[in-house]
Parts: sequence; C-alpha cells; structure tokens
Amino acid sequence: MSDTASSSSIPELPSSRNSASIVVKALTGWLLLWFAGLVAAGAVVSMPYYPQKPPLQLIMLVSLIVSPGLLFWITYRRTRFDRARLGLNPIKRQWLLALFSVLLLAYVPVYYWLFGQPLPYHGIDTHHWFWTGIGMFVSIIIVTPIAEELLFRGWLWSDLGKYWPAAGTMLFTGTAFWVVHALDSWQRLLSLVLPTVVFTLSRRHCDSVKASIALHILNNAAVIAVLMYVVISGTPSPVVVHVPPHAPMP
Repeated sequence: MSDTASSSSIPELPSSRNSASIVVKALTGWLLLWFAGLVAAGAVVSMPYYPQKPPLQLIMLVSLIVSPGLLFWITYRRTRFDRARLGLNPIKRQWLLALFSVLLLAYVPVYYWLFGQPLPYHGIDTHHWFWTGIGMFVSIIIVTPIAEELLFRGWLWSDLGKYWPAAGTMLFTGTAFWVVHALDSWQRLLSLVLPTVVFTLSRRHCDSVKASIALHILNNAAVIAVLMYVVISGTPSPVVVHVPPHAPMP
C-alpha cells in the first residue's frame, strides 16, 4: 500500500488551536453568565438603602449562595464531575503544600496591614443579622474557593492541558482567575498576585486541585480573620471601607 493511501485512511484530528479555542469559548460564555448574576445582585445591593432592613439582608444572603452556585453548575455542566477532568488526585509533595501555607499565612496580614483591603458589605450589622454573617463566612471561606478552583484549576486546567504545554495552561488559567476579580478593585487585583501564583504552582507541582483548594480556603480564612480583628479591636489600619458593586469574590 502506498504512503498516500495509508495516510488518507487516517482520520484527520482537529488542530490544537481549534480544540483549545472551544474550551476558551466555553469558559467565556459561562463567565458571562456568572457576571450577569453578579451584576443583577450588585444592582440591588448598590442602591441607596437602610442597612437594617430585612429585605436587603435576604438579598445579600441569596447572592452569596447564587454566585458560587453558578460556578458549581457551570463546572458540572462541563465535566459531570469527572474526577480526572477536575484534577481530584491525591496530593503529591505535601511538604510543598505546607511551605505554601506558611507563605500565605505570613503574606496576608502583612499585605493587608500595609495596603488595606475593601471591607465587604459595610453597613450590614452581621452581629444582629446572624444568618447573613454566617452566609458570608461560609461562602467566602468554603463555597467560593471550592467553586473557583474546580472551575479554573479543575476543568479549565485539565481540558486546556490536553492541547497546550504546562506553561501555557498555568499562565492562562492563572490570568483568567486573576482578571475575573477585576470587578472588585485594583487593591483586590494587587493583593491576589501572590495567591494566584501560589495556587497555580500548587496545582502544577502537587498535581492535584485539592492542593489549590486547600490553599484558597486558607487564604480566604486568613483574610477574614485579619478583617475581623481590625474591626473588632478598632486597630488603626489602612483598611478601606466602601459598598462593593457586587457580591465579594475572594
């Protein structure tokens, strides 16, 4: 059989560019849907209001649930929670995970003391509105980190990794994760440079999204702990207080 005949019998595979572009387009579409939900919630939250009115508390609590819920739904639609596609592998190099944890625990208080951080939902009395406070903490510390990691360093990482080299996958997923937080403020973007790098490196070298999830939860818990200490103790600091345009995305 001639070389021409044998080569014609082999099915033509899609190019890497075309295959990867499908993944990127899917991500773009899902994020637009996510942003639409955030904008809708933010349009209500940003209007003039009386902080103690129960309807606002309920709206905020619902937005805290809906925002990460959309990310879970997006990830489920793309992967059907296939453990391999989500990177739910055993964590390798646990010593590296411990090192990254120490780095984040040292970085968070130093950064927030030097540069400050917008305080989410100023004017909402979480001491009197218990479930709003609980909803904020659960969403920011647990639900949102899991949802974001499964989307960016789970599905997106695995699917792009089929077509791109490791460096390209790390750069794109890290940049996408970092840029979607631009709706918060420049301070949030600046504060997330090091955590984004740490999350990305942990996903790559610990070979598991479980590592980046653990670090993301640790980072957000440290942020909340610092903000609570500043507010409760009344310690002078450069913390910036404002009403955010949408639900917080730590």
